[in-house]
Amino acid sequence: MDIPHGYKKTELGVIPEDWVICSINQLVDNNIIEKPLDGNHGNIHPKGKDYVSYGIPFIMANSIHDGILDLNNCHFIKKEQADNLQKGFSLAGDVLLTHKGTVGNVTIVGKIFTPYIMLTPQVTYYRVKDSNKITNLFIRYFFESRKFQTILQNFSGGGTRSYIGITKQKELPFVLPPLAEQKAIAQSLSDVDALITAIDQLITKKRNIKQGTMQQLLTGKKRLPGFGEGYSYKQTEIGEIPEDWNIVSYRDNLSIISGLGFKKAEYKNHGVKLLRIDNVSYGSIKWESIAHLPQDYAEKHKDLVIEENDILLALNRPITNGKLKIAIAKNTDIPAILYQRVGKIIFLNQTYNKKYAFYLLSKFIKKFVEESAVGTDQPFISTTNLKKYKIPLPPPEEQKAIAQILTDMDAEIEGLEKKLEKHKTLKQGMMQELLTGKTRLKYN
Repeated sequence: MDIPHGYKKTELGVIPEDWVICSINQLVDNNIIEKPLDGNHGNIHPKGKDYVSYGIPFIMANSIHDGILDLNNCHFIKKEQADNLQKGFSLAGDVLLTHKGTVGNVTIVGKIFTPYIMLTPQVTYYRVKDSNKITNLFIRYFFESRKFQTILQNFSGGGTRSYIGITKQKELPFVLPPLAEQKAIAQSLSDVDALITAIDQLITKKRNIKQGTMQQLLTGKKRLPGFGEGYSYKQTEIGEIPEDWNIVSYRDNLSIISGLGFKKAEYKNHGVKLLRIDNVSYGSIKWESIAHLPQDYAEKHKDLVIEENDILLALNRPITNGKLKIAIAKNTDIPAILYQRVGKIIFLNQTYNKKYAFYLLSKFIKKFVEESAVGTDQPFISTTNLKKYKIPLPPPEEQKAIAQILTDMDAEIEGLEKKLEKHKTLKQGMMQELLTGKTRLKYN
């Protein structure tokens, strides 16, 4: 391979000649960073019984995700206990790296409202000692780079029990451009991160608005223009609803057909698609993971064949990341056959607008699941109990109008989600260029 002028070949690939390759240990020995530390091991490691509702944040690997340190959903320990621990005292500005179980998640500790945060043995902090040689933002982005992550995973063994201790972390390679170039690289990536964060926050805002709108419209607390004139509200067994709405039960109006447990020996490379639990996500079917059955199975199992606009529901593990796994089949999803513990909702009368039914069911079944799903490791929906559930139902024209409002909201959110993924992809491309020195930035 020809090496361009001004570049050199290293263990991290071809990089600019004026960049330095060193180990984490060399950064420590040269007083560029402090000695990396994680939390306390052994008997003095805080236990579950030590957790309190407020105190010093106690950071585990799952507290770090998507470049964010989640201080709202972490555990806390008393300051008196934390003060008596020996190590793992992390401060604002530290770069955090998860190194046990989940290996390779990275963040920077931002503003904190306690003297420090306490790390578990799952997380290491990296602290700048000489700010004239290195910046914490550059450390963070280099740790997130594809090359470093690949090396990190190789060092940690991979799998669910992956682990890389402090001693092994010190052997990891690090690339050190001139400080001004570090800052320029970090600033460029930070600008993209700021845009990603802004889009993500907007998506969260739009989702919250949609949830509030669903709550108002699907219960009749708010009526759309042209509906409800001259009607008041009535008290019912499920609460107050508009006078012109009815109460319906799942038992009398809906039925759920569940699929069969086809064996892997029956799978083919081509044929009719098999709709499994992992294919069902909120609002749509995802075919990233796909299995096929012989084509003639569609004729053998006609009652299990999915048609366009069918509403599908995951009966096992029905909620993922706070979202109910319920979808509407599109033309591109068919033909497909139901696998076991995936349900197809059958309407026993014609009073439902399909799109409205999707939003109605996604709201009320989610509530039902949260209240009464059976099981803990893999909770599942008991269709027998579900049939006892009762819900309010507006006239058909109002259903259609409500469905259109919510569909438009979903389309806006989907557009923002695509924009978010586009910028995340852009960031990955920028990191690949900037952190290898393939593209150089002008700096003073």
